[in-house]
Amino acid sequence: MAPTMTDSADVLVLAGDNVINKEGLREGMTLLSQGKANRMMVVLLYPSLLAGPDSALERECGQLIAYESHRLGLKKERISVISAPIGGHPITRSEARFVTDRLHRDGVRSAILLSEGFHTRRSIAAYRQEASRLGLNIVPRAHFTGYDGDSWWRTYKGIGDFVTESSKLAYYLTKEYLPISSLWSL
Repeated sequence: MAPTMTDSADVLVLAGDNVINKEGLREGMTLLSQGKANRMMVVLLYPSLLAGPDSALERECGQLIAYESHRLGLKKERISVISAPIGGHPITRSEARFVTDRLHRDGVRSAILLSEGFHTRRSIAAYRQEASRLGLNIVPRAHFTGYDGDSWWRTYKGIGDFVTESSKLAYYLTKEYLPISSLWSL
């Protein structure tokens, strides 16, 4: 049975891009302080030509995130930063495979996936697809930056994000990167 937001997870995965915003970091820290997860793993995406495991770029971004999270009150042993290569297509599914494999190797059984706004639907579908082959439970949690999740249609950014992410989800479904049935398991 998949954990719910009232349950505790082993780890909180803060999925990003090549930038992690303060709102996402703060939301992750709130979930940690509420006991929803034991630690946070921040995932940065970089083209494989720029970064890889133990690259200078990953170290510098990791140090900046560690500094900011420490400044906000999170102890450094409760956060890790990893760089997921984005050399493969489709990117979200490649990221999900990389991260779930890492979670599995680390002995994680359950995770909360914290991602931004409307990207969460495609992201959780990809993560759950990859996690199912490893016996991991993944619970979604969205955070919204630049607009409120309950009134997104009132801002240009909210409308733009909705249209962009809906188009990307349709692309994933059309190309069969995700099965249509994944929409009903969310």
